[in-house]
Amino acid sequence: MEKERLDRMWDLLDSYQTPRVSDDFTWSVLRRIRVQQAPTRMEENASDTPRWRVAWRFVAGLAASLLVALTLGILWRHSLEREARRTVSPPPDEAARPLTDDDIIRNLEIYENIDLLQNLDLLADLEVVENLDKSSVQRNTTEHEN
Repeated sequence: MEKERLDRMWDLLDSYQTPRVSDDFTWSVLRRIRVQQAPTRMEENASDTPRWRVAWRFVAGLAASLLVALTLGILWRHSLEREARRTVSPPPDEAARPLTDDDIIRNLEIYENIDLLQNLDLLADLEVVENLDKSSVQRNTTEHEN
């Protein structure tokens, strides 16, 4: 039974006529394959750009941003120095003259007691604050009495 069935299949295959393929069959199949495999424009551009050119663009961008940061830092520092010079340096009419030995000898007692003078200055400020506190307390008590 199996043998008969296989014989019939072979007979059918022998009687089968193969279709005639057109002359441009190979060309049309290859064209369809190329269309399906063709990269997009973006893929073409990405593959056409060499790696060194991409790296060069990155290095150039990094160098430009560092240059901008350095310039801004220098300008900022220059403005801070100018402000510091303006606040620290005395006006030209009050320019400090160099101290001579005579000046130091004449004011030797002040130089020797500078710590005491600074403490007295602090005490004077403290007394002013205490006096303000006393006067405000007195005003508050008189207001409450009225």
